[in-house]
Amino acid sequence: MKKLEQATRNMSLSGLRKLPPEAPNTLLLTRMFDYTKVEIYSECFNIVLSRDVRRNTQLAAEVAIDIAADDPRMDVIYINTFAGLNLLKQSFAKAMENSGVEEMDEDALPNLSILDFPLGEWSTKVIAENIESHGRETAPTVLVMNAFEFSALTRGTRARVARELLKLRDEYALTILIFSQEMRRDLAPGLAGRGAVGMIAPRALTVSRLLDPFEHLYGSKQAEKPDVHEKITHINDILGMPALDPEEQPEELEPPVLMDSGEEFERQSPKFGTRMPDRKRKLYQSGTEIRKDRMATA
Repeated sequence: MKKLEQATRNMSLSGLRKLPPEAPNTLLLTRMFDYTKVEIYSECFNIVLSRDVRRNTQLAAEVAIDIAADDPRMDVIYINTFAGLNLLKQSFAKAMENSGVEEMDEDALPNLSILDFPLGEWSTKVIAENIESHGRETAPTVLVMNAFEFSALTRGTRARVARELLKLRDEYALTILIFSQEMRRDLAPGLAGRGAVGMIAPRALTVSRLLDPFEHLYGSKQAEKPDVHEKITHINDILGMPALDPEEQPEELEPPVLMDSGEEFERQSPKFGTRMPDRKRKLYQSGTEIRKDRMATA
């Protein structure tokens, strides 16, 4: 098995010129999922974002079967990290029915295999061994991952899975399709984002979002936490009150207070940063507290 180590390379200009160019990305499949066009290109990352993990299991099965049926020269590996046996069988049965494949046997799609990982027990070594043992040297390999978030249970291990996928793709020139429940708005092809999926996004050629019927009820974190100045500016809109013109606003919000002489009492605003007088210190200086202490001890 090849070592999945991404070493730093030191090269000259002539050495850089001699390196072979990367293979062009060709369009493998185009599908419409809920009025959303999803395109899958070769030898790169393709990310599909959807909150429904059960639907992702079925959609990933449909994509894997379509690619394997369209081009028998390609080896397709379906990686399951979420679904149980019943959901997995139902997803593939419905996917094969939609694609026109009649029977679920070994002779139907010999270039399609399934790797079933237990929850949170991702192993890049097993994938690399499967590619080298079952894959064909002349056939490009396609990985279809149905639930990225269930490959690892912690944020740190998911980041490790993302780094290993980056190395795995470069080492074997893979085409990787990832289904994720992450719906961050900053995820875009070629741009770095937050989280483990954000580590893969800079290397992705496509990032597609499948919206559900209740998408308008979720909102966004940016809408839930607006800027404080925006709250103060639009407080009249929130309360349904008309905004006042600064020129029409009264100078004093409270009625004036009149003293016994009839003159208006001028309020003094508190001055911050000033120190209040220390009364006890003055008593000590005058000797009053010292005399009290002596009388108490006597």
